[in-house]
Amino acid sequence: MKLDVGVAVSDDLLLQAIAHRDSSSFAELHARLVGLVYSTAFRVLNDPDDAREVTQDVFTHVWEKAQQFETKKGKATTWVYAMTRNRAIDRLRSNRRQFRLRDEFREERKVSEGFRPSSPGLVEFERRDELALVSAAMAKLTPEQREAIDLVYRRDLTLKEASEWLELPLGTVKARVRRGLAALRHALEAEEKSGGGAGRLS
Repeated sequence: MKLDVGVAVSDDLLLQAIAHRDSSSFAELHARLVGLVYSTAFRVLNDPDDAREVTQDVFTHVWEKAQQFETKKGKATTWVYAMTRNRAIDRLRSNRRQFRLRDEFREERKVSEGFRPSSPGLVEFERRDELALVSAAMAKLTPEQREAIDLVYRRDLTLKEASEWLELPLGTVKARVRRGLAALRHALEAEEKSGGGAGRLS
């Protein structure tokens, strides 16, 4: 199915053509909706880089999953808008969970090293630098430790819920989280000393 996008074509028809891998229809729909997608993501995230990544993710999904769109359930713009908002909210929640994990270490270091406030001009830079440090350090944990920490700190499960999810004794999950946090702290310190980030989690 290939459309002549030089004439007036509805968004719904463009999406149906995209389902048949019509790249010109995809380019036309992208041109029409990219502003809506970006502004929707930005309103949720209030961050231009995150909004751009969500925008790219949404249009990748549109290209790959256009066949899932059903005209009887609504318009193409409604489908894309809902997808954008859901993905932006998911990203916001993920960011908050990473900040929660980061803050665990920041609070611990305030006690052990003393508080060093950031200058206002460095706040945004340190925010991104710290998230990158946490992600790099998480990758160095054992799969068992990473899974336990992910459930508790990123998916907001209680230790009891995590033990039920993993089908493991509560004590085992507690031990994995405790050892994982200790290993994560060492990994974060190693990343900082090796120059993996310009800021410090303090």
